[in-house]
Amino acid sequence: MHKKTLLLTAMLIASCPLLFGQPGNGNGNGDKGPSATLVFSPATMPDGRYGSSYKNLTLDVSGGKAPYSFSLSGGALPPGMSLSANGVFSGAPQAAGSYSFTVSVTDHSKNPLSGSQKYSLVIDPAVAQVTANAATKTAGAPDPVFTYAVGGLLNGDNSGILKGNLSRTPGESVGIYPISKGNLSAGGNYTIAYTGNFFTIVQGSGSGTEGNPPPGNLVFSTTSVPDGQYGSSYGNSTLKVSGGSSPYSFSVAAGDLPPGISLSTGGVFSGVPKTAGSYSFTVSVTDHSKTPLSASQNYTLIIDPAALTVSANNTGMTYGGTVPSLTVSYNGLVNGDKASGLTTPAIATTTATSSSATGAYSILASGAADPNYSFTYKPGTLTISPATLNVSANAVTKVFGAPDPSLTYTANGFANGDGTNLFTGNLSRSPGENVGKYSISRGSLSAVDNYSIGFTGN
Repeated sequence: MHKKTLLLTAMLIASCPLLFGQPGNGNGNGDKGPSATLVFSPATMPDGRYGSSYKNLTLDVSGGKAPYSFSLSGGALPPGMSLSANGVFSGAPQAAGSYSFTVSVTDHSKNPLSGSQKYSLVIDPAVAQVTANAATKTAGAPDPVFTYAVGGLLNGDNSGILKGNLSRTPGESVGIYPISKGNLSAGGNYTIAYTGNFFTIVQGSGSGTEGNPPPGNLVFSTTSVPDGQYGSSYGNSTLKVSGGSSPYSFSVAAGDLPPGISLSTGGVFSGVPKTAGSYSFTVSVTDHSKTPLSASQNYTLIIDPAALTVSANNTGMTYGGTVPSLTVSYNGLVNGDKASGLTTPAIATTTATSSSATGAYSILASGAADPNYSFTYKPGTLTISPATLNVSANAVTKVFGAPDPSLTYTANGFANGDGTNLFTGNLSRSPGENVGKYSISRGSLSAVDNYSIGFTGN
């Protein structure tokens, strides 16, 4: 019988890359997996305020495998607030106070990791603006009930939450008496920003002096001024006085206004604050009497920092490659400020390294500092994609009637000291035993996690 030769010739087989996810812990194949520790960020929470929507704070963790699932495992959130499964706190608090609770998290590994973090969230009282109404009585008559106007109430609250009464400086002589806050309170959900007024005692009928303040009494009705915010136009706050003869002329007699804020002679504060901080000063006023009266009042004006959100930017890399430069972006810069002008710019960090397995890793922003800003951080994601292994089938031959030889291949593109032990399966060829050429294809050959295969047949 004549011997016949079977020649296996080269053919190019095109295939799409196969993407492999990040391996779970304890998979027994020696692959590099994510950190076995889940670490929460942030570790503390900013205060909220009664009746005001809580700034959406998103919890994040480093380590493990995304996505993560969050839940409340101990204590209680403030009424009106909730925590979503993806770690977002939201809602409008319905009661001021301090609330302690524990949040648990589970990752998406094959053998899930879990962790927990204790938090304390303070809900500050809102501010109720109470302004006393001016009142008058005739000398010898009993005092009227002192009334007031209320603003700033939230959550459907009304003036019924206020308890107690305003009071006035003692005295029954004809004259002007300041009306003070007295024992008025607004409950645990509010503090009171009080603006006083004056109670006037006038002569009885026939004296010809009803309603006329006595000379020599020029008193500031406005005893405090509202806070401002860095970079935001200060709401025009107008000073008021009682007594004397209008028009009145105001000026700063001592101390300094915040940079960017001015006081007009008509008693109006305006401008855009250029520096956060606390500023104390004294305002003097002079009336328009023939013999001018004057008075002064001390004030403290607080300029709060502006809110600045720092977000870690998403990026990616290939398994075994170099970790790219991590960057952040800013939202909320005011007054023409630039990120480079911050006292300390933010940095971005990740637990991922060149040897980390494929998957998603948190990028955390932190470390920014500047007296004019309060900072909130949002995480980003570093995605590690599979590297490509270039696999080429080797040409082989056999004699007709003989068993097939092993179909071999060469491979390159390994990273992190990996080798061919990462492969499973075998190449295959087109069926047939007649003399001729048969294509060698990828067959069942595959690489475990962290790689996709680019195959060249033969």
